[in-house]
Amino acid sequence: MTERKANPKKSVPPKNGVRAHAVKVSKMTEALAAAEGVMPKDVMLRTMRDLVADAEKAKTPAARRRLMRAASDVAKDAAPYVHPKLATVTHVGDPDKPLQVACTVYVPKKQAPRDG
Repeated sequence: MTERKANPKKSVPPKNGVRAHAVKVSKMTEALAAAEGVMPKDVMLRTMRDLVADAEKAKTPAARRRLMRAASDVAKDAAPYVHPKLATVTHVGDPDKPLQVACTVYVPKKQAPRDG
C-alpha cells in the first residue's frame, strides 16, 4: 500500500494580501455586472415579491401555500446576497485592562387598574 502525500498547496495558508485582493476583485466584478444590467439579487427579490403578491391574490388556500412556499425558496436563495454572514471575531484584550461589560435590565412599572 502506498502512502499518500499531502498536497503542499492545500496546506499552506494564503499569503497576506491575497484575501484582500480577492475581495477587491469580487467587488470590481460586482460593480461591472451592476453597470451592465440586472443583478441576480435583483431578479430573486423581484421574483420573491411577485410570488408573494400572487399568493395574496390566490383564490384557494392550496394555491396560496404553494406560492408562498415558492417565495420562501427564492428568499432562501437570495438571503446570502442581502444578509451576508458575519465573520468570526476573536477578542484579545490587555490582561491589565480587562474588558468591562455592563448590562441594563428594564422592568416596566405596573399600571394602575382602570376604572370601567
